[in-house]
Amino acid sequence: MSEFLIPGLALFGLATSLVLCVLVRAQAKARQEAERRAQRLEAERARLSSLLMAAPAAIAMTQGPKHVYVLSNPINNAWIGHREVLGKPFREAFPEAESDGFLALLDQVYRTGESFSTPEMPLRLPQPDGSVRELFISFVYQPTRDTQGSIDGIAGFAFDVTALVLARRKMEALAEELRTGESRLRTLVESNIIGILFWDIEGGVRGANDAFLQSVGYTREDLDAGRMDWRQFTPPDWRAQDEVLVRELLERGKHPPVEKEYFRKDGSRLPLIVASSFFPDNRREGVGFVLDITARKHAEAALRQSEARAQEAATVAVRNRAQLEATFQSMSDGVVVFDMEGRVVFVNEAEARICGYPSAEDMKRDLQYFAQVFELTHPDRQLLPVEQWPVSRVLRGETLLECELRGRRKDTGQAWFFSYSGAPVRDEHGNQVLALTITRDVTESKKAEERLRDSELQFRTLADAIPQLAWIAETDGAIRWFNRRWYEYTGTSPEDMAAEANRGWQTVHDPAELPRVLAGFEAALASGEPWEDLFPLRRHDGELRWHLSRAMPLRNAEGRIVRWFGTNTDVEDQRRQAVELRKAIEARDTFLVVASHELKTPLTALSLRLAQVLREVRGAVAAGEQHRARELRNLEAAEGQLRRLAGLVDSLLDVTRISGDRLSLVLGDVDVVEAVRETVQGMAAQAERAGSPLHVEAPAHAWCRLDRVRLGQAVTNLLSNAIKFGAGQPIRVALATDGKAVRLTVSDRGIGIAPETLERLFERFERGVSERHYGGLGLGLYFTRKIVEAMGGTVKAQSAPGQGATFTVELPAASHQEAP
Repeated sequence: MSEFLIPGLALFGLATSLVLCVLVRAQAKARQEAERRAQRLEAERARLSSLLMAAPAAIAMTQGPKHVYVLSNPINNAWIGHREVLGKPFREAFPEAESDGFLALLDQVYRTGESFSTPEMPLRLPQPDGSVRELFISFVYQPTRDTQGSIDGIAGFAFDVTALVLARRKMEALAEELRTGESRLRTLVESNIIGILFWDIEGGVRGANDAFLQSVGYTREDLDAGRMDWRQFTPPDWRAQDEVLVRELLERGKHPPVEKEYFRKDGSRLPLIVASSFFPDNRREGVGFVLDITARKHAEAALRQSEARAQEAATVAVRNRAQLEATFQSMSDGVVVFDMEGRVVFVNEAEARICGYPSAEDMKRDLQYFAQVFELTHPDRQLLPVEQWPVSRVLRGETLLECELRGRRKDTGQAWFFSYSGAPVRDEHGNQVLALTITRDVTESKKAEERLRDSELQFRTLADAIPQLAWIAETDGAIRWFNRRWYEYTGTSPEDMAAEANRGWQTVHDPAELPRVLAGFEAALASGEPWEDLFPLRRHDGELRWHLSRAMPLRNAEGRIVRWFGTNTDVEDQRRQAVELRKAIEARDTFLVVASHELKTPLTALSLRLAQVLREVRGAVAAGEQHRARELRNLEAAEGQLRRLAGLVDSLLDVTRISGDRLSLVLGDVDVVEAVRETVQGMAAQAERAGSPLHVEAPAHAWCRLDRVRLGQAVTNLLSNAIKFGAGQPIRVALATDGKAVRLTVSDRGIGIAPETLERLFERFERGVSERHYGGLGLGLYFTRKIVEAMGGTVKAQSAPGQGATFTVELPAASHQEAP
């Protein structure tokens, strides 16, 4: 038995040793593995800690039901003002936060194991210097568990979404500006007021709201399928303007609102106003704003905003902010947004330009700064305290519309006029969070108003000084202003004239004439032509006196009639004088006719007797009785004077005929060339004696329908003048025709005519030279003009002193059918 027991024990010992050896090795290996796992775990924990500490979010971790802080990364430390919180319970670290509900949230998450998150929450963080930092955060409370799955703490993750909130509120301010009455950016897009599209420079439409799609008649399927190209929206006749706008967009990053047309999908045209802008730091994509001006109230828009995760919300906030700033920057009015502490949180470049700053960035100050830099006054120059500034009033919750004030530009100190509008921006709970102000530069319009007031004052002063009755009427005929002379003359008052809807002036008119006067005035109002009429007005003593009335339309820069200016001139005395003058002229003409006829009879008898005596004396001289030569010369001189006297009598008769429109014409087809040559031949001897030979240049024929005898009288008058004033130089008579008119010119090289005399040369009894040196009644050219005009022609003169004179007669030519 023992021989089996001893070996067995030996084997058992050996086995035991082997097992122990294996166990020891296994334990060592397990310990090494555990150490390696611990090292890896520690490395992972360090890596995780590094990630948490470097994460772009505020991260904090607590343990236990008292929520003792075990981790707070740098962003979280900065938010809480670098308090020492590690190792402290939440209640001890933030005693003031218990009332905000944060401690209750932590207890709830720890107790239930359910996480808590909110996309946006206002947070006021006290800082070590006593100030309070205001944030909007999106955060999550997530329970942490130990290896057994039990809750042992809470991890908090928070993102600063203040920019998102401010961007959204700025969009709300834009909605307020567009008067939609809503308070959020979403309302702007969804209110159907304006269409919005997002485009790229190659023509692609990256996105568009429903308002834009409905305006152009496309569907969202068309958009998603890439079937929309903004370059194809524009009709050919508007593409030249598009090229200009694209160049401006590339140069300046935006273009101002312009009016144009788009093609709808169905081919019809859409009138609209469009403005576009590149996104900041992106010269390939941008945003366009399209306002359908055929149905301004029916545009519809859509804005999709994802709030799924904090990072997406932050991205949307950046995009929305860029879009909003692009919108504000495309406005020509200045836009400033203040927070409730009076700090500028946004200002566009237009505001900087209006106020005289180099850039919008230079204006990102606070109200206290502006109070030291600017002074605002009422238009009457009364200083406005800062508490009454428009932004101060808006910060107190007031809404302002076009509040006009006066200030000075920052750069030049020049006086400037501004029109301010503003409104408070409120959150969803109705609490005011921002103040929006809109600044419009109205300097030029105010200066124009001042100039207009000065001009009106000068005008009224002048109108009150003139002797005429002056008035101003509206385009509907209502007379709202009369000068002082009107009231003095008519004995009325402004109240009398304002009666009957500003038609009290009709009471001073003659009732019998008033309907005719009204009809003529209303016709002028309708046509816009100047008005003139003659009618009686009642003077203050009751006498009706005739007045010459005139009214001229006053037009604005666009040519539109805005008022009528009229005057009434008392012509009663002139009217009576004219009647008396007409009677005197009639009496004179009657006398001239009677006197001419009475003179004609003895002159005719004397002429016949003188002609008989001349024949006898000429016969005696021819027979050799030379002692009678002197008698002959005296008789011939007497004959010349008799002819002159007979001509004067004939001229007096012609004056009466022409003055009484009794100039008779015997019309027929006349060869003007032949008639003029005949007249020239009859006066050739007289011209030769004066040393002014007549030279005729004419075509073979030139036909007119006229009175040959009267034509001869006109040509005789012109030749007589040329001979009389020709200074012994040749006289040129020229005829020409172009088939439509026959032109006769008589030119001399004589003493000429002064320019001031040319204008009245063809009037009755007018003379170009002194009567002392040259005889005549001053009727020859007057007769010539009357004769030529009676035959449908014209006569004019050209001359200069010492350079002779040229008289041109132009008569209508006869047609080929009428000419023989």
